[in-house]
Amino acid sequence: MPLPTAPLPANVIAALQRGNTIDAIKLLRESSGVGLKEAKDAIEQHLRGNSGSVVTAASDGSLPSSVVEAMRRGQKIEAIKLLREQTGLGLKEAKEAVESYQGKADAAAGQRSPGEVPRSGRFAWVAALVVIALVAYYFLRRPS
Repeated sequence: MPLPTAPLPANVIAALQRGNTIDAIKLLRESSGVGLKEAKDAIEQHLRGNSGSVVTAASDGSLPSSVVEAMRRGQKIEAIKLLREQTGLGLKEAKEAVESYQGKADAAAGQRSPGEVPRSGRFAWVAALVVIALVAYYFLRRPS
């Protein structure tokens, strides 16, 4: 599967024209989500007069279907690997993207309907049992 590419953003090209290569790399990483090496390589390509395109990440939070499927199977490492292969992201960026997507999916699964009361945890059950035991002890110990 070919990697998606896009031209360098205007602000990156403007930084290069000012002679700020480091700023251009930073801007490219921020705007596209690529890793440091990928951004540096893209800038160097542009400076050499090559195509001036860079691998981009999905900035809208969507992930390729193969990555989502790997996550559904519980294979987080495989999902990160697939995302890196398909988008050119660095390890850190791919991991963050997968974890972000997973966090959003977990939050969506835990949403309640309007008016639904959150369920109490185990502590509430323990507290209720203690109260019942104290009431029972009080009434059973009391002389008739």
